[in-house]
Amino acid sequence: MTLLTCNPTSRKTLTLPQPTFPSETKRIRALASNSSCRFKYTGHALDEMRKDKIERPDVEHALKLARVVRVEQIGFEDTWNCVGSDIDGRKIEVVAVVYEDRILVKIITAWEK
Repeated sequence: MTLLTCNPTSRKTLTLPQPTFPSETKRIRALASNSSCRFKYTGHALDEMRKDKIERPDVEHALKLARVVRVEQIGFEDTWNCVGSDIDGRKIEVVAVVYEDRILVKIITAWEK
């Protein structure tokens, strides 16, 4: 995240690192890399992916090396915002729910960063 200073004559910017969640990052990478892992896509995810020309293999590739930058509880599920690169190297963000016991990742949405 880049923050601009309030002084219009100043050209300095302050870059803050995005928060990281090392445990969740390790877990999503391991699960997405597991050949038995299944990916379930919501209708919303498919609609948003279509808008940014993101294919399913792009999402699955990104998750294998993603960095979890946000964890949020929505209802009874924890959603993880994961930032990674698609097959062509484009930076994308994926919101997912991880079911480690079922070896399943539910994709809520994805977009190009």
